[in-house]
Amino acid sequence: MKDEEKVARLATIFGIEGAVQYGAYHGHSERSHKKGYRVARFGNHSGDGRTDADALADLVRSMVRSADYAPKTAMNEATSLLRSAELCRIREAVARDAAEKYEAQARAREKDSQEIAAQFCLYCADVARSDE
Repeated sequence: MKDEEKVARLATIFGIEGAVQYGAYHGHSERSHKKGYRVARFGNHSGDGRTDADALADLVRSMVRSADYAPKTAMNEATSLLRSAELCRIREAVARDAAEKYEAQARAREKDSQEIAAQFCLYCADVARSDE
């Protein structure tokens, strides 16, 4: 299988559309050991070499490495998302319990306030009777 065909097959795996772009490699300095190299880019992947064919071959190697890690990465992301969902459910249950506890405390306080109000009314009535 030619490198162009490999890139096309890998592109369908990654869901990348477009064409391979070739250009000059821009090294870090004029003395770079890659001065005069060519670079091949496709999506987020790139490869470099002395010629366009070498750059394409390096691009294929880069894409193959990424394709090898892609399932593991996706599985790790799925596991992480499931754990996040589980933690959200736990937080939701804890929040529900806390809300029920606060509602029970509020009902107890309402009952206390009604009892205090009733006792104060009796006190006021007793004071009014004793002042007469």
